[in-house]
Amino acid sequence: MVPKSDLGFAGPITKIEYQASVNTSNAAFRNFEMKLCHTPLAVLGVNFAQNYGGRTPVVVAAANPLTLNTAAGQWFPINFTTPFNYNNSENVIIEVRWQNPAVGTAVDVWGYDCGADRLLVYKDYNAEEGTLSSKVDRFRITWDDTGFEPASLSRIKTVFR
Repeated sequence: MVPKSDLGFAGPITKIEYQASVNTSNAAFRNFEMKLCHTPLAVLGVNFAQNYGGRTPVVVAAANPLTLNTAAGQWFPINFTTPFNYNNSENVIIEVRWQNPAVGTAVDVWGYDCGADRLLVYKDYNAEEGTLSSKVDRFRITWDDTGFEPASLSRIKTVFR
């Protein structure tokens, strides 16, 4: 879960990037799916559907397979096929799942302990519940700010976000 206080904008989110910690070649993630969802909840629980808080998740990226090549320390993107219109009034859930027949496909990314349970981990593709964790991946969000005039103060604030 990404708290509203960490975002501070309203607009379409178009991409999420993760920072790789190692080099990876041709890592294939079968039935890959990324969803984003607004949530009125301030704290995650162990049930995925209940964490949506009555909101409907949006599939923003899907591939079968999603094949990744990464370089240690570099950012790699998950480009959205459907932008997610963030409203700047709720927290956001980023849900990523894939289904690989065997253990071994991995892309290691940098992470950190955020001090709160913001990650829900599961091992089954169709899991309804998971285990809470405060360890999260290092990622960054790209959003489309074309609604601002280039000469406005809002544009200047956006550039330095």
